[in-house]
Amino acid sequence: MAPTPPELLAHREWLGQIGPVGLVVSPSVLVGQGVFVDRHRSVEVQARLTALAGDDGDQPIADPVRFFTEVLEWPAEILAGSPDSLVGTLDTLRPPRRRNQSPWEWRNENPIRPIVFSDPGSLDATTVHLHLEHRFVQRLLARFKSQGFVHHDLARACIGVTDDPIARVILLGRLSLYGDRAARLHDEVLAVAARWVDVDIRKGSLKLYADATLEKTLDLLESTMSDGAQRQLPSEVRRRLAGGARQDLDDLRPLLKQQADERAALAIEQLSARGVQEAADMRAILEAQRTRIEKTATRREQDLQQRDLFEQDEFKQLQADKRYWDRRLAALAGELDTEPARIRQSYEVKATRFEPVGLVYLWPVTG
Repeated sequence: MAPTPPELLAHREWLGQIGPVGLVVSPSVLVGQGVFVDRHRSVEVQARLTALAGDDGDQPIADPVRFFTEVLEWPAEILAGSPDSLVGTLDTLRPPRRRNQSPWEWRNENPIRPIVFSDPGSLDATTVHLHLEHRFVQRLLARFKSQGFVHHDLARACIGVTDDPIARVILLGRLSLYGDRAARLHDEVLAVAARWVDVDIRKGSLKLYADATLEKTLDLLESTMSDGAQRQLPSEVRRRLAGGARQDLDDLRPLLKQQADERAALAIEQLSARGVQEAADMRAILEAQRTRIEKTATRREQDLQQRDLFEQDEFKQLQADKRYWDRRLAALAGELDTEPARIRQSYEVKATRFEPVGLVYLWPVTG
């Protein structure tokens, strides 16, 4: 077996370190398109990070702004001033704002605290631990996850070479459903595929594959992405595919949108059913709790009539329990209405987002 070229190994290394969000291109396609990993630049960035956080990474970074500009290489407009800036998210790295303190005064008096990437082992407020669930980290991850359809134009397309004799085109999309306060209720990757025909000889729109053929096409895509063989495409093929990409998108997008609408309707129905079921379960839990408290209160009410059977402290505790039971029963009367309604509302879809993610062409190795 021939050894794997180092450029392929380099791409496999970094592709293995990211989650499958959006469209991931196979190492062979990246190499075929002349995309290479710059190891020297990686060393330079690592050296900058080491200078700020130490060799073991446990040293707090006292100046986070230097980390953002020198290591992450963020432009100045990201840190402040532009509509896409992270000023609000960066504020989570400052000490809490006092009541009635103006934002500008608070930012002026409270610089961004030092950051650390490992658990400092204490709960003091002198440093900020950037763990994966921190709001700042989640905002950064969201910027990567939301890419794919930028400025209302398709931003991703790639070509894979297969042993199958038929040229195919796949349009991938993402369907997201959001609930109250932008809570993500459903996220799904969708796909439609068709046999590719050159736009110069195409009569009408592309014909959508049925489910069985779509499944075979997606299997071909998966095998192509995992294939380490280097297969070069003639520039003429790339030019033909690029020239027809806009028409291919126009042909397939309405079909993918139709699929998204159907999947959204099904997901909304299932979410609603789940909300109704969980609301019923919550009502049953609250009713069972009310029944237990009522039985216990009735039984202990008899004990309250026999004061001489208890020590003074025991009797005071019994009275305190009765007061709590009375308050809890009064609260349950309202919760039996509000809690099931709150659960049902949490599964109500407030917004639907559909976006194309990328075009993928599967080109026969025979041409």
